[in-house]
Amino acid sequence: NVGNLKIEIKSGEISKTYNLTVTESEIQVEIESEALALNLTSAGRSNNEENPGTWKYNDISAVFSNFNFKSDGWQADEIGTTVLRVTGDARVNIPYQIFKNDFRTTGKTIELKLKTKDVRNYDAEIISCYSGGRGLKVTAQSVMLQSEQSKMSYNFKDEEIVYITFAVEKRSENRLIYLYINGICSQVIQYPVNDDFAQVEPVNITIGSNDCTVDLYYIRAYNNDLTRMQVLDNWIASIDDVTLMLDKYIKNNVYDAYGKIVIDNLPNDLPYLIL
Repeated sequence: NVGNLKIEIKSGEISKTYNLTVTESEIQVEIESEALALNLTSAGRSNNEENPGTWKYNDISAVFSNFNFKSDGWQADEIGTTVLRVTGDARVNIPYQIFKNDFRTTGKTIELKLKTKDVRNYDAEIISCYSGGRGLKVTAQSVMLQSEQSKMSYNFKDEEIVYITFAVEKRSENRLIYLYINGICSQVIQYPVNDDFAQVEPVNITIGSNDCTVDLYYIRAYNNDLTRMQVLDNWIASIDDVTLMLDKYIKNNVYDAYGKIVIDNLPNDLPYLIL
């Protein structure tokens, strides 16, 4: 936190105190908070907590089953970042129904950061909010979003961290569904005017499979469609390596408050043509 900070180093009866002043960073990187309906993150969690089997956002509480919180649960990945590791018989049920209502009026954004490994069946469903041919489905190497008349899917590799964002525009706009991978717009389709995203029998979000281990960093949902800049900012804010996060921030800090490119902010080694 910004302000005065006292640090004490102590060994036995000997101690040394340092008084530091923490100033606010010029770089402000944080996730979008407006219309945020679900935000479950593994950051700061530990199996040594008094109640590790709790995961809550506002009044939404995930239900854990068959966890031992030793080989699964809140674990550190290769670089020390905490993940929710769901493996074997372990399961998570999040009582939030993404597709309970048709969100063509308000728009919708769904964000996931995850990694799959120990795959025994590449078709294994590891995250699902899918019912009656509509919803979201994540397998060991793919992700798919489907409505009554539209379908969008993307393949990714196991053993690699992937940031996935679906942003569904309002029907009053261009009726586009965007898929962002690692902050980059990777696919766009247009849904029909009379399409429908609502499930006839809405279901919760379920996580886990006996045929694949999933490391989940976060899952978020917004009751609107994030802009490309908001998606990019969320991706940068979710990078755990501070040096890499700052590098991505600086390289992508080329827009003004209205989303227009500022020529003077472009990298010096980037050629461009003005029309």
